[in-house]
Amino acid sequence: MTEPSKTWEDDQHCFLCGHLNESGLKLDFGPLEGGTFGTRWTAEKRFQGYADVLHGGIISSILDEVMINLPWKQHDAPVTTAELTVRFKRPAPIGAELVFSAFVVERGRRLWQLRAECRGGDGTLYAEATAKAMAIQFQPYQGPRP
Repeated sequence: MTEPSKTWEDDQHCFLCGHLNESGLKLDFGPLEGGTFGTRWTAEKRFQGYADVLHGGIISSILDEVMINLPWKQHDAPVTTAELTVRFKRPAPIGAELVFSAFVVERGRRLWQLRAECRGGDGTLYAEATAKAMAIQFQPYQGPRP
């Protein structure tokens, strides 16, 4: 196993947003209506935990990813998660469109404090998260584009 370099690279194989990952979700992050930043996604049954309920690990992963993408895509500030806290409010149903939104709480020189929400199309809050994210050295992807 090789050690990761001190410079991070996006090779487009991220499970959540990598468009070259055949098994991934291929999420797109950007501005949403109302001036928020995030993504929309509808879970298939293969992502369930209990019957017809979206697995909490998937929700946690997408909340983390939306928070990491906010500084990167809107402020040209690549970061990585240093700490993540998730609170589940109610079960998220399989097959419902979910909206994941992220917000900046505080921005320091190297540390970002962020928060995110997972809501249904009707506004129901399913989960919320906070994160501390550290600035990283980033190398743009040099390989083929999807």
